[in-house]
Amino acid sequence: MKYTNLMSVLSNVCKNKIPIKVFFENGIVIKSYSNIGVYETDNGLECDAEGYLEYYACSIKVSKIVQNQDDLEIGEYIELSEYNEPRRIEFENGEILWEKSNDKN
Repeated sequence: MKYTNLMSVLSNVCKNKIPIKVFFENGIVIKSYSNIGVYETDNGLECDAEGYLEYYACSIKVSKIVQNQDDLEIGEYIELSEYNEPRRIEFENGEILWEKSNDKN
C-alpha cells in the first residue's frame, strides 16, 4: 500500500483542521471545513479475490457547494484517494495546496 503525496497533504489538512476548496474533474467544486482523517481501506473485494486493492483514503465533509451541485448534499462525506482523485486542492485564499499530476509513473 502506497502513501501518496495526496494523502500526505490531506493528513496535514486533517491534523491542522485547515479549510480547503476541492476541484474535481467533472466541474464540481466544494469547500470542506471538517473531515474524518486519513485511513486504510480497500475496494470491497475479498482479500484473496483477483483485483483486490488496499489503499489510503480521506473522507471530507461537504460544507459548501461552490459549483455544479450534481447530486451532492451539504453535510455528506466524499472519499478522496488515488481512485477518486480531485483535480486540485486549494486553501480558501486560492493558494494551491495540491494539484493532480499528469505524470502517472
